[in-house]
Amino acid sequence: MSDRAVGLFDGHFVYEDGHGGYEMDVQGERRAILPAFHPQIKLCFGAPKNSSSHQPNQECFIVAVSGDAPKIPREASGESVPHRQRVTSSSPSPVAAAAAAAVAAMRPKETIEVTDLGVQHQVVQQGAGRQPTANDRVTFDLTMWEDKIHGGIKTVECHGVTCAVSDGLLCDWQREAVLLMSAGEVRHLTVPPEVQEWVLRDKRMGYAEMRLVAIHGDDQSAVDLCREGGFRGELSGRPSCGWPIVFTWCVWIAMVRV
Repeated sequence: MSDRAVGLFDGHFVYEDGHGGYEMDVQGERRAILPAFHPQIKLCFGAPKNSSSHQPNQECFIVAVSGDAPKIPREASGESVPHRQRVTSSSPSPVAAAAAAAVAAMRPKETIEVTDLGVQHQVVQQGAGRQPTANDRVTFDLTMWEDKIHGGIKTVECHGVTCAVSDGLLCDWQREAVLLMSAGEVRHLTVPPEVQEWVLRDKRMGYAEMRLVAIHGDDQSAVDLCREGGFRGELSGRPSCGWPIVFTWCVWIAMVRV
């Protein structure tokens, strides 16, 4: 039996019992520690130079005062779990999860801006390059819904519409949107009934997704050539930028039975 503490177990000093086992001090009385719990004993090897054989070494004393005796995780078989496995298999703590949620909530969201016409704009995909001018020709896609963006009541869907920004094909709120966008940009628009004048003549609230596909610039020479009679016959293949074309455009308007 030894009088010098060799470790800690559950906040109590541990001593060798002289038979290959360990005992702990419980209110001045030595109690044997079952062999199954020996792996959980925090052993403190070596004694301070200035300590006597009846005093616990410094490392054990500090841990005993703090009461922070670490417990070794164990598997169902009773074997201790290696440190590397404990680190890699542990799940994120609630504190870490809460911190991650707070960071996600702090991420800047795309702001909603209201234009001079009263249309709400929200940029959902940034474009690149310059914005068009009134003299440019542009290609855009436009989809509209009656209930909400990507809702269930689709009223308009058109792709690849090419026209001049100043063309009468565009109404005021569409022209306003095009002039604010750059190529590749996608915006969600909420169009109030008082400015809704395109296709939906009954002045309903409109929810639109508009994509500016391309800006072609001012290619007036082709238009002038056509107007002056320089164009003869029919073109095959894809038309060039600036040529007047005739195309079929289908629009579906939701019908509600009253």
